[in-house]
Amino acid sequence: MVKIYELWPGRNKFYCGGRFITAKNSEGFYGTLGLTVIPTILFWIFSCVPLREVLPIIGSLFGTCLMMSSLLMTSFMDPGIIPRTKSPAPEEEGEEKLPQSIAMTTPHKTFTFESKWCNTCKLYRPPRSSHCSICDNCVMEFDHHCPWVGNCVGKRNYRYFVIFVWSAIFNSAVVCATTAYQAYTVGKTAGGILPAISSIPMSAVLFVYCIIIIFTVMSLGGYHLYLIASGITTNEDMKHTFEREMSPYSKGPVSNFYYILCGPRYPSYLQLREEITELQFEEVVYYEEDPNGELKEIKVEPKPAPLVDEFHEISLDDIDDTAPFVQKKEQNVN
Repeated sequence: MVKIYELWPGRNKFYCGGRFITAKNSEGFYGTLGLTVIPTILFWIFSCVPLREVLPIIGSLFGTCLMMSSLLMTSFMDPGIIPRTKSPAPEEEGEEKLPQSIAMTTPHKTFTFESKWCNTCKLYRPPRSSHCSICDNCVMEFDHHCPWVGNCVGKRNYRYFVIFVWSAIFNSAVVCATTAYQAYTVGKTAGGILPAISSIPMSAVLFVYCIIIIFTVMSLGGYHLYLIASGITTNEDMKHTFEREMSPYSKGPVSNFYYILCGPRYPSYLQLREEITELQFEEVVYYEEDPNGELKEIKVEPKPAPLVDEFHEISLDDIDDTAPFVQKKEQNVN
């Protein structure tokens, strides 16, 4: 039997029988893996072993485990993809206007959100959702597509992305502190800092490398702390969605941090490992110009596609698309 992930229409790759999902162009993930794993191994060999100190080893093990686990969770987790439907566009059904006006209520005020129709996914996008042009999916609470982790960052994996960024900073700080201490201890017997550096060149290289990592990644980490405190996403910040007013999704910095880092993990709407019970075949036809300048019809072997209900069609009412302190009040189709 064919499973849903085998006919997935988005630009994604699946592993372990559909248990893990990432973007089709996920080469950046392997680059990130190399930039984190290789320096860590070199640090253990050339700094931790010669020093024979327990504290750097404990700090590095903690930082590495946190960094690698959060990287894998960010890269191979469903970021909050909204399953596509095969519903016809509103114009095809004779509706006059596309947007849906949805009244949302928060502790601060009631505001109106205009839900846009996605022609690719054939659905009205829930609040804060956006269509990723790289993965070709609508993602709930879309933050951005990160090439360094090879996946979208959205409602389900945003916390792991933030943890990965700050654990990378922490791990780099441990390396810098340890290699600096190593240079100091070696320098006491070698007769100065320069002779010490020449005797431990790999540790010196790791120190410079991690200083660069700290200053570059720190700006990214600080930016996301600002976003969390403000209750907005990168996508909303880049589009200046709440430029003139406070985000209605924010409940204050402390509650925002608790919701992002300690709140319950949002469930996935993808049931990729379910078997497709019935298939329909879609015939693909395209035209090619022959040497005489005439168009020639070329038919491609029909490809199987799941029926509508196999993708578990959902509506706005099915999605708890906002924070717990934001509630949908009413829905009107203009």
